[in-house]
Amino acid sequence: MAVMRAIVLGCLLSSACTGGLEPLDAVPPAEPAAPAIALDSVPDVATEPEPEPEPEPEPEPKPDPVWWSLTPDDILMQLDHQPTFAAVDVRNPIEPYGRVPDVTVYRDGTIIYEGHFPHESGTFIARHGPVVVQRHLEHVLALGFEELESHESSCKPTPKGEACAADAGIVVLRVRVGDELREVRNYAGWALHHEAVLHAIYDRLERLATPALASPSGREPRPYVPQRATLFLRAEERVDELSPREREDIEPWVLSDALFEQGYAREPIAVAVEGDDLRRLTAAMGSGVGRRVWFRHGERVVKAELVPWLPGVDHGARLAERSAKAARERKRR
Repeated sequence: MAVMRAIVLGCLLSSACTGGLEPLDAVPPAEPAAPAIALDSVPDVATEPEPEPEPEPEPEPKPDPVWWSLTPDDILMQLDHQPTFAAVDVRNPIEPYGRVPDVTVYRDGTIIYEGHFPHESGTFIARHGPVVVQRHLEHVLALGFEELESHESSCKPTPKGEACAADAGIVVLRVRVGDELREVRNYAGWALHHEAVLHAIYDRLERLATPALASPSGREPRPYVPQRATLFLRAEERVDELSPREREDIEPWVLSDALFEQGYAREPIAVAVEGDDLRRLTAAMGSGVGRRVWFRHGERVVKAELVPWLPGVDHGARLAERSAKAARERKRR
């Protein structure tokens, strides 16, 4: 028995009998440390480049107004007042590029006219439809248009003797007869014969140019947007004499420096404008004939007037002729 206790005690003190068990008071080994991570290897989310935004699609270009496709061959009737005298300051209404006919009626029902609607003045476009304008044409022909004659003299015989007028304009009436746009020109609207017929036709065309609001016979008018126009310019040398309202409304010059230099002259100039130049001008001036606007470039001011052209009309040759004539006159001075 003593021998057995000695063997057990020896085994407890020796690792050979424990099969490799560690003593109860042994310290367990430390866990292996995690590998160190360098600070510069951590991705910085804040500095990651953001994706490029997708470019917005370019807006589709607006289609041209449908009336730009019209031509003088589409005109059914037209009423125009041509001055025989005008005190020209900027715009010259005697020249065809310096005015817009009072009313022009096209075969598709389009009507372009000078007037007021409802409280604004300018050049407007309305539409009555091809059937409506064809009926008006038939009525004008039935009144006896083909019997009318031109009378451009400033005098006419009356039962009490000859009557004369001074500085009156010529009323130009054009009506399509078959394939021809026939023209009758009458000084002050006078006629030697059939004067009642002539004035009945004037009245009919003028009523076409004054459509009522919400008219059931056609679309309400809107400002006419031209494809080309004449720009008249002249130096304004008396800015101090403008009214406070006019001085306040002076616009910054929107076209080229070269054109401003050309227009800053005592004699008015006239040039054709279109495209982006015309859009900039109409944004500042509107499209109405006779509306005067002042533009400032540096310390100098020009006054300007804009006259729209009817669809398909080209005054370019006459403007070039006028410009060449003005250049010759300047050389002679």
